[in-house]
Amino acid sequence: MPSEARTIKLLRQCKHLQALIDDEAATPSEKERAYNIIQTYKKELYNSRMLIRIDKQIVRMEEQKRRLKVEELSFNSYYEFALERIPQIVAQEKIQFNIRDFAAILKQFYRGGELEMTLNSDLDINLFDEQFIVFEIDKIKDDPVLFPIVVLIIMDVFLQKMRIKKGRKALIIEEAWKAIASPTMAEYIKYLYKTVRKFHGIAGVVTQELNDVIDSPIVKEAIINNSDVKILLDQTKFKDRYEDIAAI
Repeated sequence: MPSEARTIKLLRQCKHLQALIDDEAATPSEKERAYNIIQTYKKELYNSRMLIRIDKQIVRMEEQKRRLKVEELSFNSYYEFALERIPQIVAQEKIQFNIRDFAAILKQFYRGGELEMTLNSDLDINLFDEQFIVFEIDKIKDDPVLFPIVVLIIMDVFLQKMRIKKGRKALIIEEAWKAIASPTMAEYIKYLYKTVRKFHGIAGVVTQELNDVIDSPIVKEAIINNSDVKILLDQTKFKDRYEDIAAI
C-alpha cells in the first residue's frame, strides 16, 4: 500500500502530466505517453484507496465483534446478538429489514418466553453422533409453531448424516400420512427419495392406508419409482382399485 507521501507525489505527477497533455506544443507521442503514465498512477491510487477502505472496514468489524460479547451458545445469546448486529448490517448494506417483527416473532423462544426451553436446553446432546434416533411428533403435529421447528430439525439431522457420515444410513417414517400431510415435509420426502441412494442411504415410509401414498401428488412418483422393496399386507379393501395397486 503506498504511503501518504507516495500518494501526494503521484497526485502531483498526475497534475503535471495532465498539463502536458493539455499543452498544444506537446507532440502526439508525448501526450500518449503522459496519458498512459496517468492511467498507471490512477490504478495505483485507486487500489490504495480501496485497500484503505477495506482496512478501515476490517477494523470497524473487529471493534463491533469485541463489543458483542457472547458468553454461551444458545438461542438466548443468538437472540441478543441478532438484535444488536442486524441493525448494524441493515445500516451498512442499506437494506430493508423489520427488526421489530423479527424480535416479536422470536421473543417467545427467548428467556422468560412461553417456549424458552424449546431452544435453550442445557443438555449436551449431539444428534449427529447418535446411531439410533426416534422423533415422536404425535403431540405436536397440530402445533403451528413447534411442528415446523421439529420438522426442520429432523431434516437437518438426517441430511448431515446422509452427506457426511460413512456407511449405511436409514430414515424410516412411521405413520407417514402425518408427514405427507405437511407440504414442507412432503417436499423433503420427495427430495430424500431422489437423492438418498447415492449417499449409501435408505428411505422408507410406513402407513396403514395405501391412499396416503397413491393420492399424494407430491410424493407418489418419488416413493414408488425409487423404492426397490415394497411390502403390501392385506389389501382386500382396495379391491376396487386393483389397477392402482397393480401399478405399484
